[in-house]
Amino acid sequence: MDWLKVQTARAMATDDLKTREQERDHSAFALNRLLNRELHAPWPKMAVPSLQPPIYYTEQLVDAALAAEPRLKVMRQESISAQAAADLTRRQRLPDVSVGIEARQYSGDGGLREGMATVSFSVPWLNRGRYDDDWRRDQQRKRASDFAAADRALSVREELHHHVVALDAARREAVLYRDQLIPLTQQTLSSAQASWEHNLGPFQDILDAHRTLLADELAMAHALVDQGTLLAQLSLLTGSRDMPSVLAMAGNPPPEHDEPIPDNTK
Repeated sequence: MDWLKVQTARAMATDDLKTREQERDHSAFALNRLLNRELHAPWPKMAVPSLQPPIYYTEQLVDAALAAEPRLKVMRQESISAQAAADLTRRQRLPDVSVGIEARQYSGDGGLREGMATVSFSVPWLNRGRYDDDWRRDQQRKRASDFAAADRALSVREELHHHVVALDAARREAVLYRDQLIPLTQQTLSSAQASWEHNLGPFQDILDAHRTLLADELAMAHALVDQGTLLAQLSLLTGSRDMPSVLAMAGNPPPEHDEPIPDNTK
């Protein structure tokens, strides 16, 4: 019966591994299509990323994200354009005064025969209502642009805070599996194997402990990959190109922040 259980577990693991390999090949196929590469072009093997230091929600990180947001730049430029249009409309409410000089010459000898000075000005007060409506319209456009820019800035802050929270959760999960759950499962597996070797426990306990160990190792790998993915997205949000730049902005906690989780790597 123990041999049958071993063969059954091995067959199920082999089938699951084949399914995961096909899913990996399909992901490479889809990525090649997005990058306009040959569809079956191979990709190099990638290692699971290592555990990274904690990231905190700091003002430096927020400033970098706001400065790198393209839509926010467009909205702020629209606000400046709306303010310029409002200023132009306000100046149009003032009278336009122009001064000119005209001179006429005799074609025979080129002598001056007549001179005239001119003064002209507009009377915008007759259309004061129309100018006031145009000015209020431009002011409302600027106000709408300011509200849109403020809303976008708050959205960037919210998205950035969500990434920082998700990063902290992924890191805590990886630390939990590495420092507590996986060592406990390894001890359980060793104990179950020793009990079976001395006829003190069933072989099923070994299989269950081994499955739990594999599940814990896979969960830790998923947490590390999630952390790497979130760090890449955070770099995109802040316009940073490498991890040291992100750590320089968000590697140190604010004064009121709690102490980080200790990193007992070695």
